[in-house]
Amino acid sequence: MVQSIRDLAARRVPGYIGEGTVSWSYTWAPAAAAALVRLATGTMTGDFVLGGDNRTTREFYDLLPVALGHPIPDRAIPYWLGKTIGAAQVAIARLTGKPPQLTPAVVEIYKQSWALNSAPAVRDLS
Repeated sequence: MVQSIRDLAARRVPGYIGEGTVSWSYTWAPAAAAALVRLATGTMTGDFVLGGDNRTTREFYDLLPVALGHPIPDRAIPYWLGKTIGAAQVAIARLTGKPPQLTPAVVEIYKQSWALNSAPAVRDLS
Protein backbone atom coordinates (compact mmCIF):
# COMPACT_ATOMS: atom_id res chain seq x y z
CA MET A 1 0.00 0.00 0.00
CA VAL A 2 2.83 2.40 0.83
CA GLN A 3 4.28 1.97 -2.65
CA SER A 4 0.85 2.61 -4.18
CA ILE A 5 0.59 5.87 -2.25
CA ARG A 6 4.08 6.88 -3.35
CA ASP A 7 3.27 6.09 -6.97
CA LEU A 8 0.02 8.07 -6.85
CA ALA A 9 1.72 11.00 -5.10
CA ALA A 10 4.47 11.08 -7.73
CA ARG A 11 1.93 10.56 -10.56
CA ARG A 12 3.78 7.45 -11.73
CA VAL A 13 0.43 5.68 -12.18
CA PRO A 14 -2.72 6.91 -13.92
CA GLY A 15 -5.07 5.99 -11.08
CA TYR A 16 -6.13 3.32 -8.62
CA ILE A 17 -7.10 -0.31 -9.28
CA GLY A 18 -10.78 -1.23 -9.02
CA GLU A 19 -14.06 0.57 -8.44
CA GLY A 20 -13.06 1.84 -5.01
CA THR A 21 -15.74 -0.13 -3.19
CA VAL A 22 -13.77 -2.78 -1.27
CA SER A 23 -12.89 -2.01 2.34
CA TRP A 24 -9.42 -2.20 3.81
CA SER A 25 -8.19 -1.60 7.33
CA TYR A 26 -5.71 1.26 7.43
CA THR A 27 -3.53 0.96 10.51
CA TRP A 28 -1.57 3.82 11.98
CA ALA A 29 1.88 2.24 12.47
CA PRO A 30 2.79 4.08 15.74
CA ALA A 31 -0.45 2.87 17.37
CA ALA A 32 0.20 -0.72 16.30
CA ALA A 33 3.79 -0.50 17.55
CA ALA A 34 2.62 0.84 20.92
CA ALA A 35 0.14 -2.04 21.26
CA LEU A 36 2.90 -4.55 20.45
CA VAL A 37 5.13 -3.01 23.13
CA ARG A 38 2.29 -3.26 25.67
CA LEU A 39 1.82 -6.92 24.78
CA ALA A 40 5.55 -7.69 24.93
CA THR A 41 6.17 -5.94 28.23
CA GLY A 42 2.91 -6.65 30.04
CA THR A 43 1.18 -9.64 31.48
CA MET A 44 -1.67 -9.72 28.99
CA THR A 45 -1.77 -12.64 26.60
CA GLY A 46 -4.03 -13.53 23.74
CA ASP A 47 -4.57 -12.98 20.08
CA PHE A 48 -5.33 -9.45 18.96
CA VAL A 49 -6.11 -7.94 15.59
CA LEU A 50 -4.24 -4.64 15.32
CA GLY A 51 -6.29 -3.04 12.60
CA GLY A 52 -7.27 0.54 12.04
CA ASP A 53 -9.99 2.51 10.32
CA ASN A 54 -11.94 0.48 7.81
CA ARG A 55 -12.39 2.57 4.67
CA THR A 56 -13.30 1.82 1.11
CA THR A 57 -10.45 2.37 -1.29
CA ARG A 58 -12.38 5.33 -2.73
CA GLU A 59 -12.72 6.93 0.72
CA PHE A 60 -9.03 6.41 1.36
CA TYR A 61 -7.96 7.85 -2.00
CA ASP A 62 -10.23 10.85 -1.39
CA LEU A 63 -8.17 11.61 1.74
CA LEU A 64 -4.78 11.45 0.00
CA PRO A 65 -4.90 14.86 -1.75
CA VAL A 66 -5.68 16.49 1.60
CA ALA A 67 -2.82 14.68 3.35
CA LEU A 68 -0.36 15.25 0.50
CA GLY A 69 -1.34 18.84 -0.21
CA HIS A 70 -1.80 18.25 -3.94
CA PRO A 71 -4.11 16.30 -6.23
CA ILE A 72 -3.46 12.71 -7.23
CA PRO A 73 -4.59 10.84 -10.35
CA ASP A 74 -8.30 10.22 -9.88
CA ARG A 75 -9.05 7.44 -12.32
CA ALA A 76 -10.51 4.02 -11.55
CA ILE A 77 -8.64 1.34 -13.51
CA PRO A 78 -10.87 -1.72 -14.05
CA TYR A 79 -9.55 -4.97 -12.63
CA TRP A 80 -9.39 -6.60 -16.07
CA LEU A 81 -7.23 -3.77 -17.38
CA GLY A 82 -5.02 -3.87 -14.30
CA LYS A 83 -4.46 -7.61 -14.79
CA THR A 84 -3.66 -7.07 -18.47
CA ILE A 85 -1.16 -4.33 -17.63
CA GLY A 86 0.28 -6.52 -14.88
CA ALA A 87 0.74 -9.47 -17.25
CA ALA A 88 2.51 -7.23 -19.77
CA GLN A 89 4.78 -5.87 -17.03
CA VAL A 90 5.64 -9.41 -15.88
CA ALA A 91 6.58 -10.32 -19.47
CA ILE A 92 8.75 -7.20 -19.77
CA ALA A 93 10.34 -7.98 -16.41
CA ARG A 94 11.37 -11.41 -17.66
CA LEU A 95 13.17 -9.77 -20.57
CA THR A 96 14.75 -6.86 -18.72
CA GLY A 97 15.28 -8.23 -15.22
CA LYS A 98 13.58 -5.11 -13.81
CA PRO A 99 10.78 -5.91 -11.31
CA PRO A 100 7.24 -5.19 -12.53
CA GLN A 101 5.36 -2.33 -10.92
CA LEU A 102 2.11 -4.32 -11.10
CA THR A 103 1.32 -8.03 -11.46
CA PRO A 104 -1.94 -9.93 -11.94
CA ALA A 105 -1.50 -11.33 -8.41
CA VAL A 106 -1.35 -7.81 -6.95
CA VAL A 107 -4.57 -6.91 -8.78
CA GLU A 108 -6.20 -9.93 -7.12
CA ILE A 109 -5.19 -8.50 -3.73
CA TYR A 110 -6.89 -5.20 -4.61
CA LYS A 111 -10.13 -7.11 -5.30
CA GLN A 112 -10.34 -8.43 -1.74
CA SER A 113 -11.87 -6.77 1.30
CA TRP A 114 -9.33 -6.43 4.11
CA ALA A 115 -11.58 -4.83 6.73
CA LEU A 116 -10.70 -5.87 10.28
CA ASN A 117 -12.38 -5.67 13.67
CA SER A 118 -9.83 -4.41 16.16
CA ALA A 119 -12.35 -3.37 18.85
CA PRO A 120 -11.11 -6.01 21.35
CA ALA A 121 -7.52 -4.81 20.92
CA VAL A 122 -8.57 -1.20 21.38
CA ARG A 123 -10.55 -2.12 24.48
CA ASP A 124 -7.89 -4.33 26.08
CA LEU A 125 -4.65 -2.66 25.01
CA SER A 126 -5.49 1.05 25.28
